[in-house]
Amino acid sequence: DKFDLKPRDQAQAQCVSMGHEKNVKNGRLVDVEGNKIFQQLKQRIENMANVEGFWIGPIKVDDAWKTSDGESDLLGYLKWANEKFQGGGDCVQAWVEKGGQWKETACDQQLPYICQKDAEILPTDEVCAVNQAERL
Repeated sequence: DKFDLKPRDQAQAQCVSMGHEKNVKNGRLVDVEGNKIFQQLKQRIENMANVEGFWIGPIKVDDAWKTSDGESDLLGYLKWANEKFQGGGDCVQAWVEKGGQWKETACDQQLPYICQKDAEILPTDEVCAVNQAERL
């Protein structure tokens, strides 16, 4: 599969843009702030092959983890794969091999990404991280 790869800031901008196209003011990289969204994310990526992970919303600002807009605290819902995957960057990918658990990643890495609107992950035909051939 060939995915749309972008650094984290461009992926966030694309999700915001997709939200505006759908008349949704809060399109963004998926913010995994609770188990419901984590389970949706896990289902979405469990059968994906040939990709290590996808950008999700959390971003480190002043040594604190924030939601995708960089404004709100994550309120304690952190799904690190394990401690050795912390300390590698200021952005986060959902790691496919670990069922969507988080891995710190340098923000300039080129990765596919998953968008969210309101409290739902965008459907497969609308999500950024779909096979580009399906989007044409």
